[in-house]
Amino acid sequence: MGHKHHANRSKPMLNTPLPMIVHMMLLLNRVALGGYLLLAGWAKVVPEWRHGAGTYLYSDAFHAANVPWLPATAATSYGYGLPWMELVSGAMLMLGLGGRLSAALVMGMTLLMSLSLMSVGQALPAHAALVMFTLAATLTVLGVGRYSLDAGVAAWRRFAARHGRAQAAPTAA
Repeated sequence: MGHKHHANRSKPMLNTPLPMIVHMMLLLNRVALGGYLLLAGWAKVVPEWRHGAGTYLYSDAFHAANVPWLPATAATSYGYGLPWMELVSGAMLMLGLGGRLSAALVMGMTLLMSLSLMSVGQALPAHAALVMFTLAATLTVLGVGRYSLDAGVAAWRRFAARHGRAQAAPTAA
């Protein structure tokens, strides 16, 4: 008795609506972090296209932060995947698409970067990966805000549901 069942299980983590200034700050946070990652990923992906897969993995930049505690298989996977993860997650954050998932991916990626850099003495007292981790954590907790594609898609679904329009599934041609 008295229990309310919510159809939408992806509730915001906070029970109160966020003020507009917070949504603006989330937008700035998202665009800054996403833009940085997009550019960093792009700078690594272009050589991959020009010189072949593994270019970043065998680069001096990757080996400078190589850590002895990371198994070789994991380091190799990370070296191949990092340029693409930065590029894709940066683009998704800038657009506000898959917001919390993108931010959580960036959070994990930057945590691993920070731990790697700390273990070789390069992260402290300050490194961009530590700042990116806190920005990604903020987006993971608060979401990407109302100025995002995620919010636009949610608004469209609410509009369609209120006006009795079924969401049309793409048809195979």
